[in-house]
Amino acid sequence: MEKGIILFSGVHGVGKGYFIKENIKDNDDIICVSASELIRQYRNSEDAGYKKVQDVEGNQEILLVALRHMEMSVDKSILLDGHLCIINSNNEVETISESFISKAQMKGVILLQEEIPIIEQRQKVRDGLSLSAEMIREIQCKEKLYAELLFKKYKIPFEIISSECRRDQFLKIINTMKEGV
Repeated sequence: MEKGIILFSGVHGVGKGYFIKENIKDNDDIICVSASELIRQYRNSEDAGYKKVQDVEGNQEILLVALRHMEMSVDKSILLDGHLCIINSNNEVETISESFISKAQMKGVILLQEEIPIIEQRQKVRDGLSLSAEMIREIQCKEKLYAELLFKKYKIPFEIISSECRRDQFLKIINTMKEGV
């Protein structure tokens, strides 16, 4: 099996971490890592407000370095728990640069999407706060449009799933992306 990076994206609170924990096992041919945890290993984040990022581009450069180090030290593909769209310090939804996607040599993008009230509730339970329904809707819409653009421009495959996706379906998507089929 070929190694590579697959981005597992979704708005904060959609349930990416929980989904990964429930569907990826230690013996699977993939290692799961959080983009924010990798970035924190190299840089202390500056607080820009709830779910906002101060230096989106700088974080992506740091993430590239961290991913390169990780790729050299693991013998598996990487499922990167991250985001195609970030809320910047101006409270605008910003897409991750195409340059980052290209330099990271993404094998594919999997978008986890969910109903907005479910995401709002998860954010409130986890964080005591929630993004507005409009912001969640905007992020989910922009992620889908951006994934479509990346497919058209760079032939990076993408799939949109929900929490109802079964483990066998999820692994099939991952394996198809890893193999470039």
